[in-house]
Amino acid sequence: MILENESDVIRKKQYMNNDEFVELVIPENIRKIENWAFAYCVNIKKVHIPKSVIFIGKDIFAGCDNLESVHIYDNKEHSEDIVSFEDKKNEILCKLTAYNMKYFEYSGDNIFDNYGTSLYMEKLDANISAFVKENDDAGFKPFLAGGEEDYADIEKEKNEYIYKKQILKCKMILDRLIYESINKSINEGINGMTDEIFPKIEFKIYLEKMTKSNIISKYPLLDCLLMYDDFLNDAFDVCKKANVFAGCKLSQFIDYLPAESVELKALLMKEASAVLDNVWNQFDII
Repeated sequence: MILENESDVIRKKQYMNNDEFVELVIPENIRKIENWAFAYCVNIKKVHIPKSVIFIGKDIFAGCDNLESVHIYDNKEHSEDIVSFEDKKNEILCKLTAYNMKYFEYSGDNIFDNYGTSLYMEKLDANISAFVKENDDAGFKPFLAGGEEDYADIEKEKNEYIYKKQILKCKMILDRLIYESINKSINEGINGMTDEIFPKIEFKIYLEKMTKSNIISKYPLLDCLLMYDDFLNDAFDVCKKANVFAGCKLSQFIDYLPAESVELKALLMKEASAVLDNVWNQFDII
């Protein structure tokens, strides 16, 4: 849907709670988007914003829980034709921008001047790093209809909140690493992730932590990988290059996964076979 807005300003809360938006193209005549302009548009998944926008207000996508992708497009592009993503690097960048706009402070004047540059990625890395370092239960607010003393499921609700937060953190990190791997491969011919180009060591540490069973007996990293379709191989590859599976019982991972997750099981079986080959290769067998 191409937004029809007579003014060049989208006003404060103008489209709040609009449930008709799913994929939205903001046209090139728009210059400013004010605070909470699209807040709680719960069905919106993809948004295309022109670089001609010179001001972004605070929390314009607050409460847009299903937002997956924000595409910042050049004025030379025709907004009518922007209906899909073909470039892998750009598609991942759009996912990262959605994180920026949903969870971090990404507002102000001339906001897109450094879009996609190293400065943009450094700021994003700092935001993700701070988010990852937060306790997984940070921000938890139980629904206390009859008072905390009468709420028997408070621990269950808290554990589910923590699990969802762990999944989100894993997804942010993996998408960031996929982008880094693709970018380095394109620009420098480096195949995959190496220690030298790993953005933040805490990203690796957190992924390693999420290979362990959590308080509700789930493996957040594995459940996160199950969310990937076209980028599953990329996500699994950066996990391998980051060596997050070292010391893990891969057979236990395979047993944990549902029967229908054939592709991820196959990748884990292949990795388990490679680990076994490396062990045998350490022996001089004639």
